[in-house]
Amino acid sequence: MADRIPWDEFEEKYARLFPSGTGNVAKPLRMALGALIIQTRFQYSDRELVDQIAENPYLQYFIGLPGFQEEAPFDASTLVLFRKRISAEMLMEANEYLLDHKDDDKDDPAPPSGEKNSNDDTAKEDTNKGTLTIDATCSPANIRYPQDVSLLNEAREKLENIIYRFCKCYSLKLPRRYRKRARKEYLAFAKSKKHTSKKIRSALRKQLAYVKRDLRYLEQFMSEGYAMTGKDINLYLTITRLYEQQQYMYDNRVHSVEHRIPDIIDEVVKAKVKVFAFSRYVPTGGEVDTSMTPQEYRKLLEICDAKFKAYEAAGCETYFNKKDHLWTLYEYETGQFQLPQNVKDGMIYGGCNCGNCHITIASNGDVMACRRVTDSRVANVFEDRLADVWICQIEKYREYDKFEKCSKCELKAWCRGCPAVANGTTGNFYGADPQCWKTRNEITGEELPCYMRGENKE
Repeated sequence: MADRIPWDEFEEKYARLFPSGTGNVAKPLRMALGALIIQTRFQYSDRELVDQIAENPYLQYFIGLPGFQEEAPFDASTLVLFRKRISAEMLMEANEYLLDHKDDDKDDPAPPSGEKNSNDDTAKEDTNKGTLTIDATCSPANIRYPQDVSLLNEAREKLENIIYRFCKCYSLKLPRRYRKRARKEYLAFAKSKKHTSKKIRSALRKQLAYVKRDLRYLEQFMSEGYAMTGKDINLYLTITRLYEQQQYMYDNRVHSVEHRIPDIIDEVVKAKVKVFAFSRYVPTGGEVDTSMTPQEYRKLLEICDAKFKAYEAAGCETYFNKKDHLWTLYEYETGQFQLPQNVKDGMIYGGCNCGNCHITIASNGDVMACRRVTDSRVANVFEDRLADVWICQIEKYREYDKFEKCSKCELKAWCRGCPAVANGTTGNFYGADPQCWKTRNEITGEELPCYMRGENKE
């Protein structure tokens, strides 16, 4: 859209509003009009708009800034002047221009010299047609992992918007919400290079306080007889549950809530989802180890297994896919899985498929042993023969006797946990799975080495 609006033409008309040659230089039309377009599109308040533009390089490009800058190009009060100066006629003219030229980019380009025109009767129909199927999970992507502090910050922002809509709807006095201070404290934490346990608890404590204050405001409004809209009620209930879970984890110094995933299972079944599965987060940046302990994770599997069986017995349509390979260990201990007879020594029958029957090809052609192991690139399909890659380069991920713990376990051929989680936590692909609770080989009686919290990457 930024490239389709004739900013220069409208700039000349906008400049006529400033005949005087004295005073401060006015903001350009692209900044003024662009800011109002963004505000209308996303329904930001004046202060929210300024904060978003200060953090988003794409919005800064849209309003005409030459490069990214951390400082806001204007303050919230300036938007009042923008709305006064940009008349309805100017907005209508810009809208009409876009409508008149909406098909300009659809025109077919002129054919290169020496080639036949597409209207030539002798031109052959393009036969390169079909359906392109893309697996997005195999494409490189930077996805923000919803950690506890970021969840609370997002909840706080949504509560502030609910309070604003509440007060605007009923003409109530807007209470003090400390928005700028809360945002500044969150950004200071998010931008810090190393998140120590002390920093995390400090950030959690502050964000919990802000969320608690906002929830108290809403409870006070409702106790006085004011009602929320249907959309805000669902959001309010979700945030209330999130706050309770985060406060529980903070007070008890734990990293999981017993019924968080089981509650998701109930919602999945209610929505009649066809397939449900969950897997563990793979650490990617040397963050503090805040994962579940092995016993906490086993307890979670036990609760989920009971829910799965209850729903299956009730004729539930949802298929519960036990994706994590530690399910094999759990079912082995509970008698649901037994070691087969007459198995061949050295043969792999199940467990992690990395190096066994699986590779990942990214959108740029990079071949990875596993998409969840960030440093597992071994080749590129545009440069290397895939058969050679599978036989040669992938071989280093098939050295099953190198597994520090799994190689000594009777479940080596069927489990092996998740090497991606081990690699992300300790930097060792063949290290012990951080959530594996098995401590002893039940057949030989040999003690198994376990992951010790604090074994960070080198």
